[in-house]
Amino acid sequence: DNPTLQTKNCIESNGAFYSSLYLTDFSNPSKAREFGALQAKGKYLAFLDGDDLFSQNWVLEAFTFINNAKKKDIVLHPEYNLIFETEHLLVKNLDQESPDFKKLILFESNPWSALSFVSRDIFLQLPHKDFAAVGGYGYEDWHWNCETIARGYIHKVVPKTAHFIRRKKALSLSRQSSLRKDLLAFTSLFDMKDFWEDVEIGIPTKKLEFFNAFKSSLRFSAKEFLKAFTNYWQSMPEKYRIHIRIFAKKIIFFWYKKKRNLNMMPWLEKELKEISSIEAQLFPSRKLLAQTKNVYHLDNRLASLYYEIKKQLSGVKPTHVVLAPAVRVGGADALVLHHIKATQDYPNTSTLLITTEAISSTRLPKSFPNFQVLELGNICKHLNYEDRKWLLTRLMIQLSPKTIHNIQSPIGFKMFIDHGPALKTHSKLFASVFADDYSDEGQPIGYTREYLFDCYEWLQGIFSDNINYLNELAKEYGYSLSKMHVLYAPVLQDFKEQRLNSNRVLWASRLESPKNYKILPSLAKLHPDLHFHIYGTKVLDHSNDDVLSELRKMKNVSLKGAYNSFNEIINTGYMAYIYSSYWDGLPNTILEAGSSGLPIVSNIVGGIGDLINSENAYIVNDLDSVEEYSKRLQEIKSDLITASKKASEVKKLISQRHTAQQFFETLKDIKGYF
Repeated sequence: DNPTLQTKNCIESNGAFYSSLYLTDFSNPSKAREFGALQAKGKYLAFLDGDDLFSQNWVLEAFTFINNAKKKDIVLHPEYNLIFETEHLLVKNLDQESPDFKKLILFESNPWSALSFVSRDIFLQLPHKDFAAVGGYGYEDWHWNCETIARGYIHKVVPKTAHFIRRKKALSLSRQSSLRKDLLAFTSLFDMKDFWEDVEIGIPTKKLEFFNAFKSSLRFSAKEFLKAFTNYWQSMPEKYRIHIRIFAKKIIFFWYKKKRNLNMMPWLEKELKEISSIEAQLFPSRKLLAQTKNVYHLDNRLASLYYEIKKQLSGVKPTHVVLAPAVRVGGADALVLHHIKATQDYPNTSTLLITTEAISSTRLPKSFPNFQVLELGNICKHLNYEDRKWLLTRLMIQLSPKTIHNIQSPIGFKMFIDHGPALKTHSKLFASVFADDYSDEGQPIGYTREYLFDCYEWLQGIFSDNINYLNELAKEYGYSLSKMHVLYAPVLQDFKEQRLNSNRVLWASRLESPKNYKILPSLAKLHPDLHFHIYGTKVLDHSNDDVLSELRKMKNVSLKGAYNSFNEIINTGYMAYIYSSYWDGLPNTILEAGSSGLPIVSNIVGGIGDLINSENAYIVNDLDSVEEYSKRLQEIKSDLITASKKASEVKKLISQRHTAQQFFETLKDIKGYF
């Protein structure tokens, strides 16, 4: 298939070795193999990639083996694979009926190469799938091996036969697949009950830590590995140490056994000598034997975790998967719940929420039907980042939901970036973005800046809670507005009607530097006639503690701490609500203050300007100007009637635009979501 001129000349000059020659230009192994199978007239097929070689006895021994076998529904492979050129590895292929073989090996790796000997009828019934046209998927032979096992075919090895695999300096197809981050496509094998018969239930945490330490030795120095492993070893209960001692003995035994075998297999050395007349690199010199490493299949780590995940899910495959870091108290967290509620309101849907970070969720919904939660971040917290992403991606492939919606999950974004072409073949991909954060140097940062551009082309749609941010992204990156949609966050509570109190002012947000609460002491000093109620707690940021100390000393300031709902804190009545953040989307507290009828004093950064303006609120242009905040408060105090009218305009807009029904109708009209 698509040979170079050199290969074509070489084959044509050795015409005595074949009866028919077909030259194709598919540049596609699946199509080439299927074409060859259709042209073949014999009972059996033997596949060999053009840059590889096999032992002289392979075809005859395979033919004899299958003719003598009682079962004909078998697929044959050589006993050994010897990889050469850029690296030298010797792999002993496992017979599926061998006691050492576990189907679970196929979950993470392909135990056999593409070299196989099989009935032509079997292959034509189940040919290799062509993933070249799909994009994002690869490893046709691995997938074929999985599917043949799922159909009940048995993979056997033919003793004393070998496959010599050239690992080319130029990019081989397998290397290209690896660089493209191609995936193994959906396979029914992983959904079969008997596939999991040999799974190790409840794999110990310390064993996972040991494997991570083992993997670190591949990347770092022996000294660093020894230090990491010593820490793990000392923290382990004795029963886990026993487990690892046994595992280590197995490794040493198999390594020794296989190293001996390489030097003690006369048939293989003889074969190498003979085939070196065709391929000089395979001469069994002392150097080749010393360079060749023995490879064997380790226990499968990730299969156990995947099995634990499967057990937590019901048998019903979700139509919609929502990804979020966790569900706690923020505005983005509230939108996660709104999306779940909307999918529940649509007929014939079921929803799976996956929390991807090792953070405890405090706001998970419990009353929705056809709804499941998977706290993947906590289940996989001992895995490294790539392994967690791999498990999440494999789960998405096997579940193949209609829609995958990422709401601020970093690992979800990375999955879209690396595997978007594959995922979009069976699922519509959506992402929600809200606003930029900023570094202390004023640089826009955050998930949108870090991830969105690299997965934009795979996305069916992008959501935000305000139009301003979408317009900004469209202008800066050239994103299509037709792909972007505003979903205004519903305000579900009925807030008590406010009678404006002329001497109380409300500030409610997190006590973090980006919320700009440092203006409050100076503002309170300028208004000794007003009493400031400040709600919120510090979450991560411990700067500006002197600001809090100063606020505690002021007689006209009350630090109220955390609050559960906005309705609780407006019982006493207020003259105004102040919002002073340096950046934001369209924050819940602004919506709640507007719904309660409070006049709003705020800047219009980020998405805030999508709700308020100088006609319906009191706008501050200089975010650090205490005097400007003071002036707006004075305007409200001197004219409460006008302040009340402005507040009513905001409340009216929210009541029309920010409803659960409006949210659902907008989402329903977005192509591909339902």
